Amino acid sequence: GMSFAKLPAASLVTVQVNGAPGSLSSTAVTGTMSGAGTSGTVTYTGTHTGAPSIWFWIGIPDITTSALTSSSEGASAAYWFIANEWYRQTFYMVSTGYLPGGSGNCNTSGTPPSCLTVNNLPPFYAVANDKRAILLLAGRTLNGTGRPSSSLVDYLEGNNTTATDALFEHRAGVSTSINDRVVVLAP
Repeated sequence: GMSFAKLPAASLVTVQVNGAPGSLSSTAVTGTMSGAGTSGTVTYTGTHTGAPSIWFWIGIPDITTSALTSSSEGASAAYWFIANEWYRQTFYMVSTGYLPGGSGNCNTSGTPPSCLTVNNLPPFYAVANDKRAILLLAGRTLNGTGRPSSSLVDYLEGNNTTATDALFEHRAGVSTSINDRVVVLAP
């Protein structure tokens, strides 16, 4: 539960019917993880049609680690991001309307639940105040404090240190006062 697990494709499941190779139709492999990430369940479903059967043997391949964290992906940006632990300096924010139990929407007017506002985004973002979810990627420390640190201001600067106001800022150009990058996840 602490890694990026990848369920096997239903086409990779081995099926025997009455001791001989067989197949099922409408197959699927699904999985669930406990809230603590310490246990999970993998379920294979399929439909058998034809003559009645005495028994089935179903072989589900092992759950593997996603290619996202596989060393065979050494040249990929995702692998580099995970292997070099940049996720330790990545923060996220979600509009309260899109949190579990939320209303499933957010308001650009500022009335709760408010959408997130991100200033200084590139021009292809037509609207700054309609964001549902963002990532904040911290740059190098600007206040001279070493990392790791327990203080958010040792990683982020400006509006990015006060998440309660739903106002954030993307670094625009070269700056010595803010070097945080914002990645908009939705919309």
